[in-house]
Amino acid sequence: MGIRASFYLFRKLTADLSEWIRYRIHLYKNEPYFGRILAASGMSHRRTPMQKLMELEVKNHTFFRILEIGSWAGASALLWAKAIKDSGIGGIVFCVDPWRPYMNQKNIGNIKIGKYQKIERALGEGKIYKLFLHNIKAAGYSDIIKPLRFSSDEILPVLRGGEFNLVYIDGDHSYSQVIKDLENCRRLLVGGVLYAEMIWNCRETR
Repeated sequence: MGIRASFYLFRKLTADLSEWIRYRIHLYKNEPYFGRILAASGMSHRRTPMQKLMELEVKNHTFFRILEIGSWAGASALLWAKAIKDSGIGGIVFCVDPWRPYMNQKNIGNIKIGKYQKIERALGEGKIYKLFLHNIKAAGYSDIIKPLRFSSDEILPVLRGGEFNLVYIDGDHSYSQVIKDLENCRRLLVGGVLYAEMIWNCRETR
């Protein structure tokens, strides 16, 4: 291994160790953690549009119901909950996520195989769900955020129609599943907003 390769390896190992220490400190101090560990990235790039959306939508409500499909470590759920609390009205965020292994070679998109394997292992060991529960409790939103540990296919058909003011879809990003979630969520809205995130495999064969 050359000097340059050794330097880059050392820098990566140092960065990984630093991030792992930051992760453990957040858990120890009972603070929400979002970062590279467990692929628990935050929502900084979405915060402003999500806040603006909520400002517009909550104006004519005294209670606001949100259904979120795909929650992972809880970053988006915390944004919704904070917006509800800041608005001064009541509300609740239902988070639909099985928090169990579900990926395969067709729907991992451009995720590197090594990262994919780590994600699957973390899901299988329940680490992502535990981090989700830690984050919502540490942020003080356990009273607003309620997890529903099911896949969207399992839970959406049995939910009562016209119950939600906003539905946010950010679960399985394969084309076929996003389309299915969109179709299943339409009847759940009562004059509200249906907000779907990106699709990974636009050319997926159906």
